[in-house]
Amino acid sequence: VTEMLPKETDDELQEELRGVHRDIERIVAQYLSLTRSLDTSDTENIVFSELLNDVIAELTFETNQQVILSGDEDVVITTSTYALRAVVVNIVSNALRYGDGELVEVCWQNVDNSLEISILDRGPGIPDEQKEAIFQPFYRLETSRNTETGGTGLGLAIVNQIIRQYGWTIEVRDRIGGGTEMVVRVS
Repeated sequence: VTEMLPKETDDELQEELRGVHRDIERIVAQYLSLTRSLDTSDTENIVFSELLNDVIAELTFETNQQVILSGDEDVVITTSTYALRAVVVNIVSNALRYGDGELVEVCWQNVDNSLEISILDRGPGIPDEQKEAIFQPFYRLETSRNTETGGTGLGLAIVNQIIRQYGWTIEVRDRIGGGTEMVVRVS
């Protein structure tokens, strides 16, 4: 897009337009991920630890942050790989982004024939009055328009849509000692 602008166009304006273009690309990618994830007929047996290891390797390669994993290596769940992956990617990405550079933990277990996943960070936490609002499209706790510090505001809205579509649950808790714990139950 910026290549089509006249050469005398202000550098600052060009950079702003490139940023808008990146934001639009991110929003389209997230939308495509959501539509793919909502197909409840596309299920398979998933070894959760394998899916999680792939996700964590991808996310930590990009951020150089460390994630501690703990859970039963043999937990298998029958669901959509796209849906489960989208939920985990979005929540862990947020934990890494807002976790103040501290370790992020992902724990999982089989609870009453459901997969329970806890993602814990040591960030600033989420005020009680905003714990439901974070699942609304384009809602951001970080109020600047800088997507480097706050994303597009669609990640948790996508998580919410997937969870509702599949009948899963999510709970946002204050983490003991500071931070946030998000608990997803996949059944």
